[in-house]
Amino acid sequence: FNESCKAVRDIVGSKKIVTTYFGYPLFYAGRSKSLQSCGLGVTHEVFKSPYIDQVATPIDYLRRRGGEPGVNINGFNGTAMLHNKLLAREEDIRTHFHQRLEWGRTASLRESIEVIRRGFGYNLAENYAMWFVCQSNGHAPYHQKDMMEDVARMMRLAERAQDCDRSPVGEVALIFDEKRSLEALAALDNTDFITRHTWGAYEAASQAGAPF
Repeated sequence: FNESCKAVRDIVGSKKIVTTYFGYPLFYAGRSKSLQSCGLGVTHEVFKSPYIDQVATPIDYLRRRGGEPGVNINGFNGTAMLHNKLLAREEDIRTHFHQRLEWGRTASLRESIEVIRRGFGYNLAENYAMWFVCQSNGHAPYHQKDMMEDVARMMRLAERAQDCDRSPVGEVALIFDEKRSLEALAALDNTDFITRHTWGAYEAASQAGAPF
């Protein structure tokens, strides 16, 4: 992994942001033994890499509709700050224009706008980067006047926020030991009980109203 990242860094120098997709262990905990023991369980090493600037994941595929948490799969924002890395949210949402009923497709213009606002809110509150992926199937998923005007307002808010003190104020820590936690969970049967006490704890913390 580091060799590949070093090769990219050597080519682009400091002029580009080097990004990788990583940070899935909390999402996999309790869901799949094969996923818990695969090569994706070395997020701590990725954060230590001197060749990486940004670590990205999509948002949760299972609970991303309006009124649901819609959290970033990589929630290790504290670890990212400690290692001077930026986290990124890939908002690959399926708006109401999407042709298939899949992965949290929204049902209306109102819900689509609220889901976009939720992603922007996370970004503004937690100092994430973010981008939207056009899951289109031949249709423009954001090609709507009210939606684009709302996005324009978000852009103005983001520009103003750059002049504000946005230092972290969280006094709560949610700690996940990647190596030991996954080793222990891999020895158990996959159950909803385990998932609720790992990923579920992260989701609940994200909706508790206190920064962590």
